[in-house]
Amino acid sequence: MISLLIFAAQLLLFGALAAYLHYRSEDFGLAPLLFYVAGLMGALNLISLLAFNIDVAPGIVIRPGGHVFVPIILFIVLTVYITSGTRSARLTIGGLIGIDVLIVCSLLFLALYLQFQDPSTTIGGLFVDEDILTPLFLRGVAASVITFAANMFVIVIIYQGIKNAFPTFPASLIPGIALLSALWVDAILYHLLAFLGTPQFAAGIPGDILMKTLAGLLLAPLAGWYLTRVAPNAPHYVGPAKRSTLDIVFGEGQDAEHIAQLEDELRVSRAIYEQLTQHIEEIFWLADVKRERLLYLSPNFEKMTGQSPEDFYHNPRALVELVHPDDRGQDMIRAVLLSPEMEFRIQREDGSVRWLRNRSFPIVTQNHQVVRYAGITEDVTTRREAQAQAFALELSREKVNVLHRFVRDASHDLRTPLTSILLKLDMLEKASAERKRQLEHDLREAAQHLNSLIDDLFTLSRIESEEQPAPVKVEFNAIVRKVTDHHRVIAQNKNLGLDVTLAEQQIVIRGNQDQLFRLVANLVENAIYYTDQGSVAVTTRVNGDHASLEVTDTGIGIPEADLEQVFERFYRTDEARHMRQEGTGLGLAIARAVVEQHRGSLTAASAEGRGTTFRVSFPLAGSETQSIHTK
Repeated sequence: MISLLIFAAQLLLFGALAAYLHYRSEDFGLAPLLFYVAGLMGALNLISLLAFNIDVAPGIVIRPGGHVFVPIILFIVLTVYITSGTRSARLTIGGLIGIDVLIVCSLLFLALYLQFQDPSTTIGGLFVDEDILTPLFLRGVAASVITFAANMFVIVIIYQGIKNAFPTFPASLIPGIALLSALWVDAILYHLLAFLGTPQFAAGIPGDILMKTLAGLLLAPLAGWYLTRVAPNAPHYVGPAKRSTLDIVFGEGQDAEHIAQLEDELRVSRAIYEQLTQHIEEIFWLADVKRERLLYLSPNFEKMTGQSPEDFYHNPRALVELVHPDDRGQDMIRAVLLSPEMEFRIQREDGSVRWLRNRSFPIVTQNHQVVRYAGITEDVTTRREAQAQAFALELSREKVNVLHRFVRDASHDLRTPLTSILLKLDMLEKASAERKRQLEHDLREAAQHLNSLIDDLFTLSRIESEEQPAPVKVEFNAIVRKVTDHHRVIAQNKNLGLDVTLAEQQIVIRGNQDQLFRLVANLVENAIYYTDQGSVAVTTRVNGDHASLEVTDTGIGIPEADLEQVFERFYRTDEARHMRQEGTGLGLAIARAVVEQHRGSLTAASAEGRGTTFRVSFPLAGSETQSIHTK
């Protein structure tokens, strides 16, 4: 019983190793698998030469060579045939037959040596003392070579025959059926050739068939799983479709012309591929995403990056070091390989920075399995620099336009009080004492208006300047309370009510205290000045992670057509100009600039003759991740 367990473990271990070597042939080539098969062949013949057999029961013998290695080698031949095609399978079979023939030749030379030695000389095995190099043994060796060669063709023919005759038959069962059939042929044919006419013929067949059946049943699940689930995912998987049953025997003769044509096309394609990859200005790359490694980088990689591609084949993680530190992501390699399109910077060893645009696409097998990713990477530094220059030029133009509009509007609003001052100064020289006092009063008001206008212009300029003080935490309710206390007397002088409702909790925002004070003051002041009767209401609230301020009046209101323009510099509605001549027209423009600096929003809702509501919203200090906005 223990011998059978060892037999099963050895069979499965060597079979799994064969499947693993074939699976990794994508990385190492077929050389390890071929060496493995050659080693099995050597072990098979060595064990036969040493006459090593294990009796597990009467009439049942385990031959480690025939019962272990023959099934595994047949499994490998079938795997090569299915995954790599008829020609590869025929080359494999030819190599195995060559090894067998080489062993037979070696034995024949040993027999020749014996002809010239003392007749008493014997050649024994490791486990036997008697002479094993007998005619019967040599007959068995020759029978083994013929049988083994036949079996390799039989397993392929039976497999392909079942696939062709029964297309709907479960694919995972066919490899096991073909393996069992070939092993039965092996047992019967070997005994016919090696022992026909001897007492061993009838005695050995039942046990040999039983053990090979057991070997086939043990190996069949592995063969079915690997050949239907794993092997089809190989990049160069051929598959058994569209092949004749005797393709392994006659296929090359029938398809020789077609194969030659394919080889010519392959050579032309390879030449075109080499010319393209060597002469295009972009980098062409090929990668194995599953193993996260580069398979190919075109020659232009070195020209573009200043580094040799060889360094990246052995260490793909070096790509991360090539990317500019500010552009490195958490999983940069997979991002580059899998993103259909992305742009990033690289930093060369000389310190220069280049912008690259990378496009990748999957390479898919007939079974819709992604086995490779290919891509093209181009240097877009020149385009990026041109875009930056175009943006800077457009920004400069916009600044010039803004400055032009500002000078135009400011000159108009500054000219009015200045003209009034100059006229009244002329009148002052000729006026009477009483008239002079009136003119001096008017001059003082005009100067104050001019001073307010200049002060508002400077305020707006400071808010929009590139340099801003560091933001601090500000208690917004305290600012609103201070502003309303200051303006309460002004409201009372106009017989207006000033209702203030502050949120019960503290409202802490990050910003500039002076600017926020100016914002609230402008809104409250506008509400009071443009309201003749009724009241002004000031309310603060907390809504989730934002705070809001509402200033509502019952004044003249704003026509709907003017709502979008009231925040523009120097813009005032006709009725507003009529009610308040001394206004600068910059209050709401300053308010909007302050709100934008603090990453908030400012809106207005109004009905003409019914009043206006201005709403301001700010993120609370604990909710925002960025500081006060700087241009």
